[in-house]
Amino acid sequence: MADFSILLVDDDDELRNSVELFLKNKNYDVTTAIDGKSALDKFNSGNFRVVLSDIRMPEMDGTELLNAIKGKSPDVYFILMTGFAEILATIDAFELGADNFLSKPFKLNELENILRGIEKKGEAPGKAEESEAPQNTQCGPDGCIAVESEGEVYKSIEIEKFVHGSKINFPIYIRLGEKKFVKLAHKGEDISRENISKFKDKQITHLYLLEEDFKQYIKMTISIANAMTGSAVRIPREKKLKFLSDASEIIMKDIFCSAIEAKDFDDAHGLLKKTLDLASDNNTLFKVCESIITHSDKLYAHSLFVSMFAIMLSRKLNWVSGKNLDLLSMGALFHDIGKRTLPQEIVDKRLIDLDYDERQLIETHPTTGSEMLMELPDISDVVIQICLQHHENNTGTGYPSRLKSKSILPLAKIVSIANEFAITLDITPEQKKLETKYYMALKKMKSLKANQFEKEFFERFISLFHFDDV
Repeated sequence: MADFSILLVDDDDELRNSVELFLKNKNYDVTTAIDGKSALDKFNSGNFRVVLSDIRMPEMDGTELLNAIKGKSPDVYFILMTGFAEILATIDAFELGADNFLSKPFKLNELENILRGIEKKGEAPGKAEESEAPQNTQCGPDGCIAVESEGEVYKSIEIEKFVHGSKINFPIYIRLGEKKFVKLAHKGEDISRENISKFKDKQITHLYLLEEDFKQYIKMTISIANAMTGSAVRIPREKKLKFLSDASEIIMKDIFCSAIEAKDFDDAHGLLKKTLDLASDNNTLFKVCESIITHSDKLYAHSLFVSMFAIMLSRKLNWVSGKNLDLLSMGALFHDIGKRTLPQEIVDKRLIDLDYDERQLIETHPTTGSEMLMELPDISDVVIQICLQHHENNTGTGYPSRLKSKSILPLAKIVSIANEFAITLDITPEQKKLETKYYMALKKMKSLKANQFEKEFFERFISLFHFDDV
């Protein structure tokens, strides 16, 4: 049984009565008001621990009520009920000190969970959470993935890339504070161009989905792209770019860590975006990218990873020619295209888990991939050679042609190092922190395979990381 009183404020009779009945059935002491002005009068003459108020009301709205109550009683726990139309007022309310938010329509057990949290802690849990460092937060040059106290992970979508006026089958959130997320739109709601413009005016740069929803959102985007490419309708360039860019977000925030120089990462990411931009503007290249993504999430993530680290290594070697960087980025992105002809269960296996026959099958992918690329228009011979040679090495023990150092394309040598790094990472313990995984992979490469790489290239690759004793 609660040991505090609740002031419930809403001009919607049906909602107010429903919430009041629910709270009384849970043995809470509830007083109701139909607008902000009468609520303030009741608050001043009573003793309330929690105020639950709508935002949009006559006489005095919820934000004005919040300001008046918090000015006199800052310790009162103030919960705002907000609809999609009031989301901008929600941002103002957060800045004024609102402790929690319920997005209409909400489930009554969501309210009960908040109240139980107040009872359990004996204080406003929102304030306590915001004073703590977020758990498992990962940040990179493009932003953060934050984990709330309940363990929910959010993934961001740049608001500039959001499709205006489209319905998404997942709830969408905005980030108000370090660990505070508020539902912007429920499943299936339409977010218009006008509303997006208003959010941008409020300096909102990202929208958020729950991590599992984000993965489904990417798959949904892929499905839409598949349907479009299978029809005679021309896909607008901006939609193709959005498709490739959103899909790339799966990996970008997960591969940055403090062991890498942020500027190096940011520069490489910018060049990779340029490559994806180019691919979105060319139907052949777009279909190659799309075929990698639709074959396997892991294959696309691997391709992006290798492209990012190949670009960083090239810049570390001062190979900054625009043409060479473009070819390298494209070659690294397409280096494993041959794997899309292989069974997905084999592609997704770690190298050490493959049996002899599976390994023999995997070793056909550079030849298969290069043959596939040769059949396509607008594919440079350099990109084809990178695909063919990315598993060759200086000792002549690579595949498919057992080439030695002088016969291997320099850009393919760069992709080979980035690719081997990705493969070595794949067999490090999953529970390790990313910095530790990177360190362990570099140590293993140096001790077991250093002679397979161009000496200067490998040394420069190691120098990309802030490790003193690799």
